[in-house]
Amino acid sequence: GEAADQLRKVSQDKAKLETQAAALVQTVEKLTASLQTARAALNEARREASRAVIERDAILVDAEKAKSEATHKVVEQGRAMEAARREAEQDKHSRDSAARSAAQHL
Repeated sequence: GEAADQLRKVSQDKAKLETQAAALVQTVEKLTASLQTARAALNEARREASRAVIERDAILVDAEKAKSEATHKVVEQGRAMEAARREAEQDKHSRDSAARSAAQHL
């Protein structure tokens, strides 16, 4: 009797432990899968961040180029306006001189 009871108790304990072990294995497998999913998401986020940084740098380079082109155009326009002003002044002087010499001949 008593040995049989002990044997039954041992086999019940063994069954309980096996059930718990199986549950632990399942939990570990789920955690492993979750970890892999999280790693994949993290890697994807890193790639996205790298792409965003590369895009931002390209945009900054383009903006810098556009700014320097605009500055160059403004400088060129300023020079052109200055040249036109000088030319207009010379024309006025020429006209004034011509008018003076014409007046002297009257």
